[in-house]
Amino acid sequence: MTRTHRTGLAWATAVLAAAVLLLAAPAQDKKAALPADLDLVPRDAAGFLSVRVADLWADAHFQKMRAELTKQYGESVKDLEKSYALGVDLGQVERLTVVMPKLPEPRSEGLVLVLLVTTAKPYDKAKVLGAVLPESKEQAYKGKTLHVAGDAAVYPVNERSYAMGPTPAVEALLDQAGKGAQGPLSDALARAAGTHQVTAGLNMEPVRGLLAQARGQEAELFKPLVQAKSAAVSFDVGKGTTFEGRLKYATAAEADEGAAGAKALVSLIAGLALPQLEQALEKGQIKGDNLKKVVKEFGQILKTPPVAAKEEAVHVDISLKADIATVAGAFQEVFTQARGAASTERASNNLKQIALAMHNYHDTHGHFPPAAICDKDGKPLLSWRVAILPYIEQDNVYKEFRLDEPWDSEHNKPLSATLIPVFASPGLGEGTKTHYRAFVGGGAVFETKKGTMIADITDGTSNTFLVVEATEAVEWAKPDDLPYDPKKELPKLGLPGAKDFQAAFADGSVRILPKDTDKKRLHALITRAGGEVIE
Repeated sequence: MTRTHRTGLAWATAVLAAAVLLLAAPAQDKKAALPADLDLVPRDAAGFLSVRVADLWADAHFQKMRAELTKQYGESVKDLEKSYALGVDLGQVERLTVVMPKLPEPRSEGLVLVLLVTTAKPYDKAKVLGAVLPESKEQAYKGKTLHVAGDAAVYPVNERSYAMGPTPAVEALLDQAGKGAQGPLSDALARAAGTHQVTAGLNMEPVRGLLAQARGQEAELFKPLVQAKSAAVSFDVGKGTTFEGRLKYATAAEADEGAAGAKALVSLIAGLALPQLEQALEKGQIKGDNLKKVVKEFGQILKTPPVAAKEEAVHVDISLKADIATVAGAFQEVFTQARGAASTERASNNLKQIALAMHNYHDTHGHFPPAAICDKDGKPLLSWRVAILPYIEQDNVYKEFRLDEPWDSEHNKPLSATLIPVFASPGLGEGTKTHYRAFVGGGAVFETKKGTMIADITDGTSNTFLVVEATEAVEWAKPDDLPYDPKKELPKLGLPGAKDFQAAFADGSVRILPKDTDKKRLHALITRAGGEVIE
């Protein structure tokens, strides 16, 4: 349960951090009793995120977005809606709250989160436990009953609410349950108990501790903001999208300083970050129709910073005409492109490591590895990727291979099933398959039985492919590369869905080429001694 508990909740961290910037909101009745689930949240916790799932589920604009996502991602969305990690379908959830008891310590394993689930109708406890914590056993803790398995626990709060997370974290929530003390998160929790669809609260004290070590202009800019005791943000959708939040200070004078700092930050975004984003959109460096709409509207709003100090709090109200589908679409466009850029960078690093390994192999053996490790009769047994394992910090795997047996022999097959990170294309999740392949024969750098020396590459190492991203993936240990015949059609290059492909050249460099690169140019880049002139 601990893995699924963390999976799918990483976005909560980003929303909690965003509470520092999205400030403002009307006050709530502090004396009103909190619902049982929210009452479990320590008032001095690092932060929380609470979502009224039922309200979003019923919203017509949200339903439209769900329909579009289902059309685009199919079964993945349906699996998410089934929400096996919660034990109940998302459609049955009234409120979902993620609690961060404390900020992670430096060099720790990461965030510790507790999940609070409140359902619209009484839930089936046996079904929930069977889904999220099978084989759990009852365990008493200070008069309360926990269901524990390993390092995880589920605590049934009542017939409609339950908490789950790491056992020590759940126990810590129970320690303060029902005490009702005031604290930094009290106002934010009161907001979460109201009608806002999404509410986040952040305790600023631990944030101050983190930023105390920061220096420079940025630290000075944030200083008035982090002097606040707490931050709260709310998010509501419908025909438009509304952000409300508040930074609460000890005195009105501190709130005035905070408002000045918030206005300076907004002005910085409006004067520097926003124009750069608009320019990137105009040049096509970043793409997305939804993103263009949201950026344009934000630009209009930020011309007059929506910041105001009211008594001991700083308020900001941001209302967009863009509906939830447009805003969500903008976030998806940013995320998709950011993920693509990160995947491209990681793929480039993989190819650089492969090229470096090739050169280190050459330094040791006097030539690049042959395309395959063959038996005495010349039959290919293992790929060149096996040969370079010692040069990519996988010597222990290499030593286990029997080099006189095929890649899928009884002995070698389990080794071939080892995931080698350098051979995996980022973001594709294809296990032991790889898209990093080499052209073989026909004058390419690789020959099946013998290795090529750098001196043989008379076209120039900077003009000759060493390894490329091929569209079709193969098992990394299998001697299956790209047979090259200058008279035949070239294989498809580039990862599925990509417009470009990356290639490691014989000089060790990595470059990106469009998939529609001229075939004559590609042939020239494949051959090592063709004598072609390449601009």
